[in-house]
Amino acid sequence: MRALTDKLYASARSTESAFGLDIPRDITSLRLDVGLSYTAPNSALWIKNDPRTFVFGFEPNPEALDFIFTGKADRNKLRTLVAPSLRKVGGVDWAQSLGKNMLVFGLAVDDAKPDMKRFNVTDGVGTSSFLRPLRYRTAKQISVPTVRLSDFLSHIPWDRFKRIDALKVDTQGNDIAVIRSAGEYLKRIVFVIAEIPLEAEYEGAYTEAELDAFMESNGFEVVEGDDKNKVYGNAGFKDMWKTVDPATIKE
Repeated sequence: MRALTDKLYASARSTESAFGLDIPRDITSLRLDVGLSYTAPNSALWIKNDPRTFVFGFEPNPEALDFIFTGKADRNKLRTLVAPSLRKVGGVDWAQSLGKNMLVFGLAVDDAKPDMKRFNVTDGVGTSSFLRPLRYRTAKQISVPTVRLSDFLSHIPWDRFKRIDALKVDTQGNDIAVIRSAGEYLKRIVFVIAEIPLEAEYEGAYTEAELDAFMESNGFEVVEGDDKNKVYGNAGFKDMWKTVDPATIKE
C-alpha cells in the first residue's frame, strides 16, 4: 500500500500529469473537491457516506499535500488542524482510499490556459490563495501548475458516467474562476458548493452578489447555505436533488 501511496504522491506533485483515470468498476458517483487544504474533510465525508463514490481532489499547496500523504506538518499548524480528515472520519483509512476512492492532483484550478502561476502560501491553515491575503501573513510565494476543469473533465469516461454529483470549491476568493473553468461541462454537474466571498480577506475577491448572478446565469439555483458556504443546484438535474446528497463538513 505504501508503494501505491508513493506513486500517487509523485503523480500529484508532477506538473505533467496525464490524468490516467482508472476508475474502479464498482464506482457509481463522481465528485470534485477543489481546495483540499490539509485534511480533505469533504472528500472523507463523501467516501464515508457512500463507498461507491470516487473523488478527484486538487490541492496546489505543497505543505498541505505533505500532510495529506504523510501526516507531517509544522508544529504550529498541527495545533490548528482540528477538522475531520480522511484519517478520522468514520474510520476511513486514507492510504486505502487512494486509487480506490480518490485521486489527488498537486495542481491549482483556474480559468486560464495551463501554466505556472504565483501562489501565496500563508502562515495559516486553509488560507493560501492566488489572491493577496489581507488578514493573513504570506509566508512565501511559490509557482504552482494550473489546469482548467474543462481540460480535466474531457478525460472522464462520459459513456459510463452521465454526470458529476458535486463540485466543492474552496479557493479563498477564486471560486468563480474555478467554476467558470468547467466550461460546457458545468451543465453535467448536479451541485456546486462554493465558499461565501471573503471580500475583506483577499484582494480582488468576488462578491456574494457576483457569485449568485454567475450561478443563476448558468442555470443554478440556491438550494441551501450558511455563513460560510452556499449550495447551488443545477436546474437541469432537479429530479436528482433528492437523491444526491450535497452535504459538506461544517467547519
